[in-house]
Amino acid sequence: MKKIFFSLIVLSFLVGAVNVWAQNDSSASAGIVPDSPFYFLKTWQETIQTFFTFGAENKAKQFLHLA
Repeated sequence: MKKIFFSLIVLSFLVGAVNVWAQNDSSASAGIVPDSPFYFLKTWQETIQTFFTFGAENKAKQFLHLA
């Protein structure tokens, strides 16, 4: 009886085992970084957005968003 019980326990561990694989870290993209040749477009966009933002509170929110 002990052999059967032990065999069932061992069998359940062998059958119930699952494989685990490492997953790549999928972090968010940084967008255009200063090393990119197109970085000047990003700075132009930020400057134009800030220029057309009116009101002190809205400008502060814009600068906070860009920081």
